[in-house]
Amino acid sequence: MNIRPPRLDRRRALLLAAVLAGCTPVSNSYDVHSADLSCEEANRMVYAAVIDMNMKVTAFTQAQPGRPGFLRATGSDRSGTVSITCDPGGVVIDPRQTSMGDRIFERGILLSVTGRAGLSVAHGNVTGRIRPVSAEEGATSGEDGHGVSPSGGVGLEIEPQHGFSTVLDFDADVAAAGVLPIKVTIRNGTNRSYQFSPADLVVRVRGSRASAEPLTPADAAARLVARAGSESAQTQIGNVASARKVIVDRALKGGKLTPGASASGYVYYPVGDYDRAKLTMTDVSTGEAEGFLVEF
Repeated sequence: MNIRPPRLDRRRALLLAAVLAGCTPVSNSYDVHSADLSCEEANRMVYAAVIDMNMKVTAFTQAQPGRPGFLRATGSDRSGTVSITCDPGGVVIDPRQTSMGDRIFERGILLSVTGRAGLSVAHGNVTGRIRPVSAEEGATSGEDGHGVSPSGGVGLEIEPQHGFSTVLDFDADVAAAGVLPIKVTIRNGTNRSYQFSPADLVVRVRGSRASAEPLTPADAAARLVARAGSESAQTQIGNVASARKVIVDRALKGGKLTPGASASGYVYYPVGDYDRAKLTMTDVSTGEAEGFLVEF
């Protein structure tokens, strides 16, 4: 004898089907596929996008050709992840919101990256770069970057690199090893020559008159290796082998700064709370020392 299923069961079946359909992933309409972006641009622009959304980066592995990158961030009302893939055909940036809501994280990544990169978007697809990108647009925003650049004078910029932002320039989270890289840029806009040395840079501990003790590049690299527990190319805090080389190669070198010339490099300090830096340089023609102060 055949028994027809009760009408109530059929309604439950339809309801279950609707729930399952609602769980089906939607299309990746917020992905960025572009042959006009470099891998370095993609890393920096994704990082800048989450900082602009007032979110905190909690994990970051920089993408390189042949090695995918990954970023995880959280904010007061949203969280999300971004995967970055670089190959000969271009860059793929795939944002995924991991919190409940209306996909504002994914839209934020798409709009920020395409806006910074000058990319055109039509019908949900990135169609190409419509304008050149300035260095300021491509740079990470929201980080500490302070400086004085008077017209016709000496410009000094001091940029402490905090937290996961260190991955962008060192390919490893050197902050996790207790190292604070500080980027120093000097531009000589005068008609005089100056002599300078990293040893003449003084960084002050906040709220005191005490100056911080710098780390040599070798000391900074040793801290990184000790924290990672390995000198291998890939560890839990990044590519230690690459970062060790970058720490040494990008260290600020002293020398003579002729009219119109500039110099840039990193000095290294233990992670701490600092509020200002002073660089003393010597006027080559007069032998007089001049101090240049930057507050953080």
